[in-house]
Amino acid sequence: MGGLAFAQLGLAGHDQLAPVTSAYDSAVHVRGLLKPDVPFYTVEAFDHTLPFYLGRTVTLVVNPDELAESVRWEPKEFIPDYETFARRWQEDGDAFAMFSPSGFERAKQRGLPMTVVASDPRRVIVRKP
Repeated sequence: MGGLAFAQLGLAGHDQLAPVTSAYDSAVHVRGLLKPDVPFYTVEAFDHTLPFYLGRTVTLVVNPDELAESVRWEPKEFIPDYETFARRWQEDGDAFAMFSPSGFERAKQRGLPMTVVASDPRRVIVRKP
């Protein structure tokens, strides 16, 4: 009985942690707005679940992290510096980006035009207004 109760508590707790560990809820908010030809950037952070739930690739910005080898294979899917990203963001007609909360604050301080579409404790997804 004790093991069953412990397992039930663990499963119930997992539901509370799901928004922190997965981009599912954020992606659901964005999927209906996102057209196939609209760019989606992940700035200074990468969430492995996001491309899966969006059903598409994303463009990494600044930090390739553990995907450095993949960036070597497809360099067009990587922007190496923030200035190039900001220029592309301004040139795009419509675009989305995912930031960490601290990265989002830095982008706001730099004056990047954006509107929050979805957010959770680990990520902020924005759209170019």
